[in-house]
Amino acid sequence: MVLLEIPGLWTDCSGCIQSSGVWAAATRGHDSTYCKLAQLIGNQKELSEDSLPSLKGVVMNSAQAILEASRSSMGMDISPVDLIDIERFSNRVVSMAAYRLELQECLHYKMR
Repeated sequence: MVLLEIPGLWTDCSGCIQSSGVWAAATRGHDSTYCKLAQLIGNQKELSEDSLPSLKGVVMNSAQAILEASRSSMGMDISPVDLIDIERFSNRVVSMAAYRLELQECLHYKMR
């Protein structure tokens, strides 16, 4: 079951992030960026042109490609329960990434 298949980047319902191809360099080490996209997109069938400004806030240059990929994706529909799991997982990854950045800044400051 696929949430959204983007050239080189996709996730399944277990939340496992996989990357290859075009987006590999851009996504390596940035799972929180993909999770932010998962939070914004939710169910890919609800993604529309109105979502472009929000998508551009996360990934500037790829927003249109993501919109087009969501329209042509052949993945199965996500059940509401799976969508809740994805949202919870994404929220956790984003909050942990923010916490990691705070710790990194704190350590950088203390090590001066």
